[in-house]
Amino acid sequence: MTDRPKPLFSRTLRPGGKLYFLDVYEGRSGMPYLSVCENRKDKDGNFIRIRIYINREGISEMRDALDEVNDFLEQHVPPTTEKNNSTPE
Repeated sequence: MTDRPKPLFSRTLRPGGKLYFLDVYEGRSGMPYLSVCENRKDKDGNFIRIRIYINREGISEMRDALDEVNDFLEQHVPPTTEKNNSTPE
């Protein structure tokens, strides 16, 4: 098992009972990339880890798309007060 490199930057989020890690790493080519990792428990209590990787060039585009999604949700979907929101699998 190889050791995972230490992130250059790290941020943790805990919305809706899930756990997200936003970590910036240096790639083999020396270029930074973002690793977004979701940790949550399945129905049996086992942890599931899902990761996506976004290269440096895609981060701004991803941010813009997330801003558009947020704007849409604020305009068209009423906020929920439920503590544990369900999300589609």
